[in-house]
Amino acid sequence: MMNLILICLLCGLYGVLAKDKAQKGKYSVPILDVKTRQLVLDTNQTLLLSCRGRWELAWAFPSGLLRGEVQVEEFRCGRTGKLFCSRLTVSSTETQHTGLLRCRYRHRTRRQTSIYLYVTDSQQPFVDHPDMSPDVLYMKDKQPLDIPCRVTHPNITTTLVKYPNLSLSPDHRVILWNSKKGFTIRTPTFYYIGLFYCQTVTEGVTHVSRKYFIYRPGEEQCMDSLWIQTHMCWSFFSERLKDGMVAAEQCSRYHMDGTSLVIRDVAEEDAGKYTVLVRILEHGLYQNLTLTLVVNVSPQIGEKAVSLQDPGSVPRGSRTALHCTSHGVPPPHIQWLWHPCPSKGLPAAPRA
Repeated sequence: MMNLILICLLCGLYGVLAKDKAQKGKYSVPILDVKTRQLVLDTNQTLLLSCRGRWELAWAFPSGLLRGEVQVEEFRCGRTGKLFCSRLTVSSTETQHTGLLRCRYRHRTRRQTSIYLYVTDSQQPFVDHPDMSPDVLYMKDKQPLDIPCRVTHPNITTTLVKYPNLSLSPDHRVILWNSKKGFTIRTPTFYYIGLFYCQTVTEGVTHVSRKYFIYRPGEEQCMDSLWIQTHMCWSFFSERLKDGMVAAEQCSRYHMDGTSLVIRDVAEEDAGKYTVLVRILEHGLYQNLTLTLVVNVSPQIGEKAVSLQDPGSVPRGSRTALHCTSHGVPPPHIQWLWHPCPSKGLPAAPRA
């Protein structure tokens, strides 16, 4: 009888230990309430995610998802209340929220689980808006080059374009495509130095990503940039980059004065975004800053420039149109003044 009781006690103890070990193994990393590795939502939808684990939890968000846009509720859970739970809510999703969401232990950050969120919009297939300032990418020796034109849906296919219009498609050998990462050039060469962007077609409409200026430190080149011996570089990006075009550059009007870029006889086409690159070769440190130049242009009337003749007389009761084509920066305000003709044919004071 005593032997039977002892065997039962040992079996019970073994069962408790086995169950505890299984529980510990189960929650070695936090567990999300979704089984898939990726989640696709439309814009303006609500995102709800729950996470549970053995210790206190914390969330890591995509860079485009601000902390103020997220609500996090923490509470104890499980049958005995020994587990930690955290519920994340984003009430209105946006395309820039696309990215990796991670739930991890607060004091054991390497123990984590993740899910990739796509927030899709047919009118904005790229996460980064094309009007954003050009991004500067640095090419390094014997390292792959990432061009991060991520998209908002996993099934979007894109093309890498080198300015002005040379398309490069993924070949699964040198050029790789990943909707979560963008393009990867496995073995970049001098060919990949210059201006690039990504392009896709959705619902018959062509969309482009932001622009990427790929730069190899230590290599001098003469493209859309001016280089200096002091390892400082001014790179010119025209407003027309928004349409995938670069305005013609009058190189003779650009020159360096110390570390300053001087533009002689500033013209309207000089307006745009300028990026300065600063590097310290000894320590491999790099920094860039983008500035926007606005050029004010005096208002001009197009009809005056071509010397249009007076419209003359028109029949009473008929309709006629007087045109005024103007241009200036900022856009001019147009006001018409009427000069009535008195009966004696003498000019009268103008009326607005």
